[in-house]
Amino acid sequence: MDWFTDINTISKIGQRITTFFTYLQSNCSQAATEFPYIQFNEALHQRLC
Repeated sequence: MDWFTDINTISKIGQRITTFFTYLQSNCSQAATEFPYIQFNEALHQRLC
């Protein structure tokens, strides 16, 4: 379930309004995008850069 039914929880943090997914493709030749709050294990994803 991705919404809350408990009125106390709803009043504190609200309901989910929207969800979006983003797919990133990298070529690592010109620029970079940083996501400082996302944990990334480079050893598991060496093919990305």
